[in-house]
Amino acid sequence: AFSKEVLSANSQTSTASVTFARSKAPQATATYTLTQVNKTFAFSKAPELALLPLSTAAEFCTAIGAGQLTTAYALLSPQFQAQFGSESDFQNQLTTTGQITGALADCQPQTLEVTSSTANLALTMNFARLQNLAAKMTFVTATSGAYLVNSLTLSPGGFDISFPIPPAVLQVLQTVFGGQ
Repeated sequence: AFSKEVLSANSQTSTASVTFARSKAPQATATYTLTQVNKTFAFSKAPELALLPLSTAAEFCTAIGAGQLTTAYALLSPQFQAQFGSESDFQNQLTTTGQITGALADCQPQTLEVTSSTANLALTMNFARLQNLAAKMTFVTATSGAYLVNSLTLSPGGFDISFPIPPAVLQVLQTVFGGQ
């Protein structure tokens, strides 16, 4: 959840207090000052670094959950995109993964480590068929300064599996679990 309170405003600057609340995580509050430049308000200083990868993670998880796979693919780093061969291969792999996991319901951030060029996010992912699944998402910065998803690993039972689940691993899982 997100809420804001405008503390002060005039024609040149605006100061706002913003509160970020997440389930299973402490609430965080930050104060931002925006300054008008060429009739547009912009941050006087960059927002807290942690907000950028958290925003990317939320957008990525929301896109996958909503079936907006083109949006999800666009949030991947070029290195991560290259692992799939093409956007349609990524979409096919996610669709096949969904046969095992069910639809993605949500992602819950747990801990985040951020530098100016990378970030590591531990999170819990909840799927229709798999709940409270530990996962790790890594990020790299694009030339624009945006954080892009560079890897996503699920950790069921203490072993790591790339997400979307690679076809060879999916075949084994489907054989073991019968595609249930």
